[in-house]
Order: sequence, then C-alpha cells, then structure tokens
Amino acid sequence: GDDRVQVEPRLDDALEAAITLAEEDDEYAGAGVLVTGSVITVGEARLLLGRG
Repeated sequence: GDDRVQVEPRLDDALEAAITLAEEDDEYAGAGVLVTGSVITVGEARLLLGRG
C-alpha cells in the first residue's frame, strides 16, 4: 500500500533511504537494495556507492 512507498527525487537520497530501511530492524535481516531503471541510473548508483 501507500504506506510502503517512499518517493525521493534525488538518487543519492533514494539510496540513503533504501539502505536505512533495509538495515532498520531484524525483521528484514539479510535485506538488500536493488537499483532498477536505465543503464544510466544504475551506473550513477554504482558511482554513488563506490562501486563504479
């Protein structure tokens, strides 16, 4: 539902929010963040995460 959707207009903010949610509590132990979209978006995410 809507309570499970969070919109962030900037990629760096979106990654920060996603990582925070993934690490939030033990309920989602082993959770990760999946970046989808264009090749450009994924490339930018790799750079922001230091994997580019």
